[in-house]
Amino acid sequence: MYRYTCKVESRKAINQGKWDLEPLRDLVATGGEIHVFLDFCPPDRRARDDDNVVAAFKSGRDGLADALGIDDSHFRTHPFLKRDEIVKPLGEVRVVITGKGPEA
Repeated sequence: MYRYTCKVESRKAINQGKWDLEPLRDLVATGGEIHVFLDFCPPDRRARDDDNVVAAFKSGRDGLADALGIDDSHFRTHPFLKRDEIVKPLGEVRVVITGKGPEA
């Protein structure tokens, strides 16, 4: 269910932002990488390990890949746990996507 929800929310952002996904898909086809920056904002101040929030987002990452139409094996993930940015009631994951060609 989480994967599907992330796919739907990602598609909504893609459509609202009128993203052209072809450059990302072309980049992957030529050996480039998709850089996915993730800001994890927890719902409370409980102690969390940064590696655990990445693992908890596994299905979300799959949903994002589904929405983009790009296999997530081409993602290079850059996670940041924002311990002091509390977002109630469930927390929040903010995503920024950039590309980098193979020649860089």
